[in-house]
Amino acid sequence: MPFVLGWVLFSILAARLSLRIGYRRVVLTGMGALVLAFVLLSGWNETLTAGVAARDMTLAGVGMGMIFVPMLIAVQSAVPRTMLGSATSLTSFFRTIGGAVGVAVMGAAMTHRLERALAGMVATAPDGLREPLQRLADHPDLVVNPITRATLGSDLLGQMRPALAHAVGGVFVVGLAIAGVALLSALLVPAGRARDLAIPRDRVTRPGA
Repeated sequence: MPFVLGWVLFSILAARLSLRIGYRRVVLTGMGALVLAFVLLSGWNETLTAGVAARDMTLAGVGMGMIFVPMLIAVQSAVPRTMLGSATSLTSFFRTIGGAVGVAVMGAAMTHRLERALAGMVATAPDGLREPLQRLADHPDLVVNPITRATLGSDLLGQMRPALAHAVGGVFVVGLAIAGVALLSALLVPAGRARDLAIPRDRVTRPGA
């Protein structure tokens, strides 16, 4: 909820600012907020509190809100009105593809780190927990799935919690690297206002012209 609220509220603000001061400063501010959010998220561990989690997720939502809407307006302003639907659809399509790839990459990173952490814990675990931990190391999806995790005992959860926190923090490190590259790419965003960068109507090429 903090993530969604930050996204929605700052999407509205970013749209208004983009029309007044231009795309670049709004997008760079959003990218900076997103990078800072990933820095904070990468420090998550088993001592995380709900307040800290809400703060970090709100900041991430603020960054996303200040990026997505200005970039959509920039795309819509850079094409003739006859291509407005195609440009908007392609923007949504590539965002969907990027989201799918991002989830796959981060999911793989989390699974890899979780497998390594659990494998290291098996060797040092007490005899009564060694076999259950080995089962979790062989099937880390049992840890991630809340339904199967609810069936684990409190002792096993206590052993597993640091490993899961370590894996989640590693996921956000990957996100931080991607956000850093995105921040650099934001420097390529044009510095003018929407009305100045929009294609004039008299430059729209009509079919057969």
